[in-house]
Amino acid sequence: MNTPRRPDDTDDTPPDDLSRRVLLPKAPPPFTVNRGWLFIVAALIILAVGLVLINLNVLPPVVMTWLPLVVLLPALLIILIAVARRSPRGVLGGAALLGIALSLLLAAQGVAAVGSTLVGITLVTVGAGLFLRGLLLRGA
Repeated sequence: MNTPRRPDDTDDTPPDDLSRRVLLPKAPPPFTVNRGWLFIVAALIILAVGLVLINLNVLPPVVMTWLPLVVLLPALLIILIAVARRSPRGVLGGAALLGIALSLLLAAQGVAAVGSTLVGITLVTVGAGLFLRGLLLRGA
């Protein structure tokens, strides 16, 4: 039975040119995608579609009941994580999302319509986020 011959370590013959692999540097991609901005844009599109559906009264009442909680929890998590990391970057986005969630909560409770409270409450919470951001920057 023929077995392939293994090269000896004492063999002084130079390696074959075809056995060497030439590694070329990878070409850079034609564009790069910033995943953070992609997530923000997708969230804004989903938010806009949701607000249009709310204004057209197409959503069932069960969705309108739970939607404020679904928006409120990520907003609070974003703010808490930003404060815990002492990072002022996430505070403004979390504050804006908190304002939207509070406006949806008022609409779900029947206190006021989304259209009449959305801008006002969002501006107030963004102002509070700016204040908190200033405190975080002052401590840094």
